[in-house]
Amino acid sequence: MKVDAPGPEVVSARRLRRVDACAYALTLLAFAASAVTGIVGWLGSGRLSGWLLLAHMTSAPVFIGGLAVLTMRLAERCRFRFPQSRTETAPTLPPVAPLSVGQKAVFWFTLAFGFVVIASMTVAMLPVFGYAAQRALVEVHRYAGCGLLIVAIAHGCLLLAPGGRR
Repeated sequence: MKVDAPGPEVVSARRLRRVDACAYALTLLAFAASAVTGIVGWLGSGRLSGWLLLAHMTSAPVFIGGLAVLTMRLAERCRFRFPQSRTETAPTLPPVAPLSVGQKAVFWFTLAFGFVVIASMTVAMLPVFGYAAQRALVEVHRYAGCGLLIVAIAHGCLLLAPGGRR
């Protein structure tokens, strides 16, 4: 008895789902490392230094790269769409379950807070700003990171809700 092999589009879709899962796991791991080191440094001495700073800065490029990959892969799926007119054709997307409004909102809030977290530290490293502006940018980074943590917790709650994994 011969079993038909899946077509190239099915194999390609499976491969992309594996890439998505890997990027998601790496981004989540890097975010967890950044969150833990940031919180420990903040609650401990009030600032990051030494090994904690090294671990925090080592996880940042992985987080930035993973967030970029997830943005490119999931942005189309997370668009808020209005009902289409009869003359428009529906976009051809891979067959996956639709995301809820909450899941889409969490995605866009993650991108917004992630951008502020990344941009605040990138700009703070430029030799353009004085000490006071750099301190303000560090505070923006800190509180945007807290916002990102809250959004990550909301994401976890949406995943654990019935029908949350899509």
